[in-house]
Amino acid sequence: MAKLYPVIMSGGAGTRLWPLSRQSKPKQYIELVGERTFFEQTLQRCTAAPTSMDVAAPSIIGAQGHRAHIAAGCRKVGVQPLAVILEPTARNTAVVASVAARHIAEMDENGIILMLPADHHIPDIGGFWEAVQAGMASAAIGKVVTLGIAPTAAETGYGYIRRGARLAENCYEVERFTEKPDAETAAAYLADGEYFWNAGIFLFGAKTMLAEMDAHASEVKDAGEAAYARAEQVEGAFLLAREALETCPSISLDYAVMEKTRLAAVVAPVSVGWDDVGSWAAIDRLTQENRLEQPGHARILQLDGKSNYILSRGRMVAAVGVENLIIVETADAVLIVPKDRAQEVSRLVKQLKDSGHADLS
Repeated sequence: MAKLYPVIMSGGAGTRLWPLSRQSKPKQYIELVGERTFFEQTLQRCTAAPTSMDVAAPSIIGAQGHRAHIAAGCRKVGVQPLAVILEPTARNTAVVASVAARHIAEMDENGIILMLPADHHIPDIGGFWEAVQAGMASAAIGKVVTLGIAPTAAETGYGYIRRGARLAENCYEVERFTEKPDAETAAAYLADGEYFWNAGIFLFGAKTMLAEMDAHASEVKDAGEAAYARAEQVEGAFLLAREALETCPSISLDYAVMEKTRLAAVVAPVSVGWDDVGSWAAIDRLTQENRLEQPGHARILQLDGKSNYILSRGRMVAAVGVENLIIVETADAVLIVPKDRAQEVSRLVKQLKDSGHADLS
């Protein structure tokens, strides 16, 4: 069996969890669910593989400005990463895959990469590794594998994958990828039983990804390889070359490769409690109860209110007669939004930047 190389994508901005998540410290570096940050949870997940598997220490690809957060998280959970690669500017996940593939191919041309986001919540670690093992054989023979999460609701906030012909136990060809659906379409997908949430977790051979990039996204591959080849060593990390990275289109791996390749495969169904923690409504759901009092912080008061998620990082927050609201207080900003519009917080952050308040984003 080929060696597996986890690569953690940790460059996300987490704008939908503003005002707690900021450019300087996005959601993956904040304790929001449990006592560990999502980044620390991901590090621990990557080092919890079954002993029967040959798994390297994780590599991390993240923003240059977050180097201190990356180092602190690794120290806190006692993980010595295989490599830390820093991006001076963000260009989405396709170039991350390109850089990861070149990075691993130079060490092990037969290596298999497990590329996963740093900011997801996956409580069932054993089930996660079972899913990875189910996709390993297909990845080893040249498939580009993703994980298909068993849907638990007609969710409109995720893309979906429809599985096709069976390749191996619990692993199938991808019949098609679909965009985020409307409510009626999502309900039809749920009833169909052959559609799964696209988790953005990938499993592929380093050589395979470089070849598929060459075929479908050569601009991305060339920019990624140039950025990696010209990288500088900065305090034990690789700092990608800015000028090369800036020539790269900002495009996701799904759009650049997965929706074009004939090699796409999916492990499905995967039922591990996965959540991309994409909004304050997700935090509310994962914590399962209103935080009526934050340890070490101000008391929160509610009168005749229900189904609210209230988070205070300092001042007293009092709410009277309101329902189904997200209220988040920080030192310099307060967010109030209905739960059913929590996904729109990212639009608010864009408005902040456009109106000259980038310092608050």
